[in-house]
Amino acid sequence: MRRRILAAAAVLTVSLVACGSNEADTSESPQPDSWVEGQIDQTPTASPEIPEVAMGETVTVTQEQYGATQGVTGTGTVTVSDYGPITPAQAEAYVLSLQGNEYTAWVEIENLTGEFVYNSLYFELHTPEGDIVTASSLGPDPSLGSGDIRTGDRRRGTIMFEVPQGMTPNEMVLIDTDGSTAMAVWLLDQP
Repeated sequence: MRRRILAAAAVLTVSLVACGSNEADTSESPQPDSWVEGQIDQTPTASPEIPEVAMGETVTVTQEQYGATQGVTGTGTVTVSDYGPITPAQAEAYVLSLQGNEYTAWVEIENLTGEFVYNSLYFELHTPEGDIVTASSLGPDPSLGSGDIRTGDRRRGTIMFEVPQGMTPNEMVLIDTDGSTAMAVWLLDQP
């Protein structure tokens, strides 16, 4: 036991003498590569800001597709406008029975580069309380539907939401193809 204490004291003395040197050391003490890498890996990456715009404004978004087309990206412009209750003309032409709480919006998409996937289910209504309503897969004609568009092509159509009674959404959110990442937000006019 005594030998261990003496050995530890000797190491401590050598360390203190080395640290207390009066000579200026101009060389940097080398750090192990793993320390440098560890520091780099811990640097947080900046997350892109999600654009928030008024209804009727255009947003440019880039999506990365998953599944069979993993790694394929597309950049396009998306405009959402005319959010409001379904009109009598739309209701008359719509083949399903309506409950009186259906809302529609007009969506225009133009693909700028790559392959751009669109789907009415990528649009959600959010409330300040955290409630979410996903757009219906059906909608009044011409419905936005789903598919993909090539560079330079456009797609236009309506999306429809069945909003539960008493719920007041304040924003419409475009979700990426992963089903969870918000790409853009349109603020809804409050009554």
